[in-house]
Amino acid sequence: SAKHSLGTYTNAPTRGVTSLLTSGLGNSTTFDGVNDYVTATTWWSLGSKDEISVELLMATTAGAGEKCLFHMKQDSDLYVTVGKGGATVITVYASGGEFTCTVANLNNGSTKHIAVSCTATAATVYVNGVAQTMTTTSAASGNPGIGTEQGGYVINIGRRIDASMYFTG
Repeated sequence: SAKHSLGTYTNAPTRGVTSLLTSGLGNSTTFDGVNDYVTATTWWSLGSKDEISVELLMATTAGAGEKCLFHMKQDSDLYVTVGKGGATVITVYASGGEFTCTVANLNNGSTKHIAVSCTATAATVYVNGVAQTMTTTSAASGNPGIGTEQGGYVINIGRRIDASMYFTG
């Protein structure tokens, strides 16, 4: 694995591909869906917060089968997946809750800006700036993945921390 300012790149995800951004802010990384991921382990707790947001750019043509975009583990889990229950479904797991939305053309290979905002009781997904209609599968309880103590925590991009749900795209 190679070190980068973001963290450790494991199993050679393809780095340096043409950026998904048009502003020239850097290159993108693609994941093979088999075993590629990025880990940042020097991240520290945000402290007790009422809300947390995560943003990313995504392009995939993967079909059904749950794949993890982002997973943060502190006192609670916060992770975002695509493909559970269908290729166009985004699922947010936060504070023990599960929230879903269906996004037309989610897996058509075009770049999407995904923003996820979580509170102690709800989650909202925005795709290209548009709030999606959310369905609560199970209610959340507590702050969304936010710890109150200081210490190193893990963030994975491209898979869950338990080494499952590898992302393709």
